[in-house]
Amino acid sequence: MFLLNSVLVSIFTFLLMFGDSHNRRKGALYVDNGYDQTEIEDMSLEENNRMELEMLSILGLDSTPLRSRSHSNNDPIGSPTVPKFRTFNDVDNFEKLKNTDSRTKLASKFLLDLYDSLMEEDDELSRRQRALEHNLNEDEQFAIDVSDVIMTFDNIDDESTNARPEKGKRLWFDFSKLSTTGTVIGGELRVYQNKLNAQRRNKTVYTVIVYELVYKYSGESSLERISSVSTTQSFSGWLGINLTDSLISWVRLFDYSKGLYLAVHLGDKPGHEIMPEEIGISVVNNGEGTQPFMVAFLEALDDDVRRR
Repeated sequence: MFLLNSVLVSIFTFLLMFGDSHNRRKGALYVDNGYDQTEIEDMSLEENNRMELEMLSILGLDSTPLRSRSHSNNDPIGSPTVPKFRTFNDVDNFEKLKNTDSRTKLASKFLLDLYDSLMEEDDELSRRQRALEHNLNEDEQFAIDVSDVIMTFDNIDDESTNARPEKGKRLWFDFSKLSTTGTVIGGELRVYQNKLNAQRRNKTVYTVIVYELVYKYSGESSLERISSVSTTQSFSGWLGINLTDSLISWVRLFDYSKGLYLAVHLGDKPGHEIMPEEIGISVVNNGEGTQPFMVAFLEALDDDVRRR
């Protein structure tokens, strides 16, 4: 109960002090006057600034949250920035994240939906509901629970990289900022599959394989298989492909990463490659928000950002 009261007092104090960062008001605290009553005690500007820095540190924020521009002065307080949820090739500000077009910035929508689900009561029932909504396996659930920072990366489309007559899709992500953010404890590629042939049952098993593009000293390139997942045409939803080990290597040797190659093979014919679109897998930005993206789960380098 003491911990709960402390959290409530901290949140109330934070909202009271930072509720309107555009129209800064003098800070104040509700305190017990010794007679089982509460009263407002004004704070000096110096005390206000010092308390602000302490509260920002406790909440893991590096700056005072801003109100959404669409809010009026009579609207409720806007949502604070959440630096523990970040998306690159996009924006860091959470208010901007909320207003991002989900059809074209699916990585942002994934973070926003995940943020909303984490704000719910953290019990076993809500965890199962979260796993169902986001198609998360146990490893992904564990990574979410123990990570300090969750980051997403949009695929950097380059038509020239797919100019060759390939059936698969070449993907590339910019991980240059990962090394300064935290230590990688998990990483996955998420690709979306639409259900096909709904009127007839097709039990054929397909293998979705992710290869790493590797360039040799001779200048020649080759594909190294790093992970895979099985699926059928009747499946609809997100496929998560574990790329943790590769992501750790790319952070250490960023220049070594030359991209990924996504391929689909018939389960009983490993040498028979088909186009991902043939089983409903989206590999391009079609405006529907189903293009592939990467998720990284990190342990923060900064103690102020750590959850525990």
